Amino acid sequence: MKEQTEFNPLMHELKHFSGSEHFYKFASFGSSQFIYTDGIMHLVQKGECVWLLFEIGSYQGLKSFKDEEFQTWELVVNDKSEAVLKCHDGDYNYLIKKEIPFTDIPLQNQTLTLYLVNGTLMLPSEY
Repeated sequence: MKEQTEFNPLMHELKHFSGSEHFYKFASFGSSQFIYTDGIMHLVQKGECVWLLFEIGSYQGLKSFKDEEFQTWELVVNDKSEAVLKCHDGDYNYLIKKEIPFTDIPLQNQTLTLYLVNGTLMLPSEY
């Protein structure tokens, strides 16, 4: 994958979020739920990637995730629109790595990082 040197409008927009005025609830898969911020709402709407919330939510019911108060989620997208979704704790102990054969999220050659902290999904700039 190339370095992130090219300008990406969505990544640029996401960097401007700081804190959150509103919080949104995501509930799925029984008891797997979390809240998310304005920045994540912007990502989901502009990137048309509600599937990413479902992916993150699908793991929250597992014991190895329930015990992690701080999760770092990384979506690495290459120039062929293939992606890898990874999650690790704050000490880089990887909990999952999932290959995604195709995504239409407009983040080619980019790495998107999200934090799930005490049940709240946010952008790093909102932490």
